[in-house]
Amino acid sequence: MAKGLKPAFTIADLKKHGVKPEGALPDNKLAALVALEQKDGNEYWAGLQNFYVITSYNRSALYAMAVYQLSEEIRALHDRQPAHTAQSGR
Repeated sequence: MAKGLKPAFTIADLKKHGVKPEGALPDNKLAALVALEQKDGNEYWAGLQNFYVITSYNRSALYAMAVYQLSEEIRALHDRQPAHTAQSGR
């Protein structure tokens, strides 16, 4: 499969090449197969359009992954926070 960060393959194409996405993604969704070097070998991710857009600022897949992981942490923290209530007189 060709390398690159721009989504060029459908999820169905990736599945035909043995990629098994962990999450539910539509077979017609475009993705890039992104290899991230880890201590014990490569870790592969399906990079979707938003991942590619992040790389328009910085072409590094590692940068885009850091932005993605940070956004997931912020979302998780937000989801755990109780809703703020308006307080009068302050």
